[in-house]
Amino acid sequence: MSFERIQGAILSGLGLLVTILAWIFKPETTLPLIVVLPICAIACLAILTLIGAVFQSLILKNRLPAVRYVRKAVSGHDLVLLLDPSELFSQNAVVSFYHLGDAGFEQFIGIGSVLNIQEDQRIQVAMSQTVDGYDDVLEGLQQNRSTMLEKIRVKPIADMRTLRALAEGLYGQ
Repeated sequence: MSFERIQGAILSGLGLLVTILAWIFKPETTLPLIVVLPICAIACLAILTLIGAVFQSLILKNRLPAVRYVRKAVSGHDLVLLLDPSELFSQNAVVSFYHLGDAGFEQFIGIGSVLNIQEDQRIQVAMSQTVDGYDDVLEGLQQNRSTMLEKIRVKPIADMRTLRALAEGLYGQ
C-alpha cells in the first residue's frame, strides 16, 4: 500500500511485470542491460519506499498527541481532554498527565484513563486524580488557554510508583 501511495499504480504494475519476467528467465540466461537497469531501478525504488514508510510509521507512532480541547466532565471525573489521534492509546487504558514546566522539565500532575476513541480517531481522556499544588495548571486547562494546552503531555502509561501512590491516597483528588 505504501508503494502505491508514494509511487503510483503505474510503477507498481511495472515493477510486478518486471519481477514476473525476471522469474521466467533461467539463471544462465544472459540479460541485456536494457532489462537489468529497469529491474534495478524499480528494486531500488521499492526499497527506498519501504524504508520511507517504516521511518514515517516510527515517527507517527512515537509522537504524543496534542491536547485540543478540555471540558469539565458531566460526572465522575474532573476534566475530559480531547487529544489528536494516536496509535499509542487504547480504550480504558491508564494514562498519566504531565505539565511542561520551567526549563523544559515535565512535571507529573495527574492520572486518568481513556474514555473513548472516537470514530474520527480522536481520543477522549479523563483526568480522574490530580497532584496537589497544580491548581493554576488545572484552572488554565478548564479555561482552554492555548498556552496551557500546548504544555500538557498525556502519556499512555503510568509507572508503578504512581499507581501505588494513588492507591494509597497520597495525591489529591
